[in-house]
Amino acid sequence: MKTRILTGAVILLGLASFLALQTVHPIFFDVLIVILGLFGTYEVCKLFDAWGRENYSMIAMIFSILSFVMVAICVIFELNALYLFVMFVGLLLVGTFFAIFLPLIDKKKLEDNPFRKATGMSNIQYTTFKAINTATICVYPSFLLFFMYFINHISGLGFTNITNNYSGINIGLFGLILIFAITMITDTFAYFVGSLIKGPKLCPKISPKKTISGAVGGLLGGIGAAVAVYAIFVAIYPALAVISYWQIIIVGFVASICGQCGDLFESYIKRKAGVKDSGTIFPGHGGVMDRIDALLFVTPIIFVSLLFMLV
Repeated sequence: MKTRILTGAVILLGLASFLALQTVHPIFFDVLIVILGLFGTYEVCKLFDAWGRENYSMIAMIFSILSFVMVAICVIFELNALYLFVMFVGLLLVGTFFAIFLPLIDKKKLEDNPFRKATGMSNIQYTTFKAINTATICVYPSFLLFFMYFINHISGLGFTNITNNYSGINIGLFGLILIFAITMITDTFAYFVGSLIKGPKLCPKISPKKTISGAVGGLLGGIGAAVAVYAIFVAIYPALAVISYWQIIIVGFVASICGQCGDLFESYIKRKAGVKDSGTIFPGHGGVMDRIDALLFVTPIIFVSLLFMLV
């Protein structure tokens, strides 16, 4: 527990530093996003390998880096979010195409592949199987993290109403803090309430330690976190009062549920891979994916919510 607390404090300090740098320029927080993307992609590739779902890890890693490059290009040339989204989808399609057809050039290597032989797949079936696994890794985590880029640059990616109506307000920072606050408080409350009350298991086949009481506690914590963040920001920026407390409660409710689903989804992958943690980079906490599994599912919810509430 001491190791877990110390590591948690270091993680919080690092996050706070990047959030502070975000107020200088959003591009600084992009650095944290690409770091999370790279480490997360590496860990998911390893989990898929252990699961028996072979993939092209190099393509997935390059995809994560190019996602950051695309964001930088859009920021430098002041392109809007539509260009960024089209570029991302195009890159995903191109990467999948090459993953399927390039290996077919060396048919002898494919014929001798032990995994293909063991499964009885044809050459095209095997390359398609591997390409689909790679595309899945590009989506999880890179595509879900892509919404964090959108939030970070929400005032400069062509969302005109946000840019014009909330000038002087760091909407990106508001969204990012919402993401991390809801995710972390949900996880913390779920852990302590579940440990204290215990009771029926939530999904014993996927995550034996999670309880229904913990899930409810996490849900209440996530709602409270959303309300607290909003109250602080609206006190500093009264223009944000266009968002009602009922709206922010709903956002906290939905985001907290999605975050817990993200946690369960990662637990499912780890169970299939036969491992306890996705990595070992954080003593007492596991890998990067063990820290951002819930965050990945919360981020798109916050992005869509900001658009509905502010545009």
